[in-house]
Amino acid sequence: MHFGEEYKSQPTSEQKYFARLAIDTGADLIIGHHPHVVQEIERYKDGYIAYSLGNFIFDQGFSKETMQGLMLKVVIEDGKIRTV
Repeated sequence: MHFGEEYKSQPTSEQKYFARLAIDTGADLIIGHHPHVVQEIERYKDGYIAYSLGNFIFDQGFSKETMQGLMLKVVIEDGKIRTV
């Protein structure tokens, strides 16, 4: 999902609402981006929410936070997420 406020290290209440709504309506995994900084990864009910993976390859070197990013490894077995 493309959501959140740029450069905020915590997800907003709107991010949490919409990500959880997506899980509640059938999504298994939400991968967020837009804030340009890493935000938390949450297990919610039977799903997973990565609110923001930060920057992977992006020239924003003005702060330590904008120079960091995450990659997710998601293991799916028998049609279900086993690990994130």
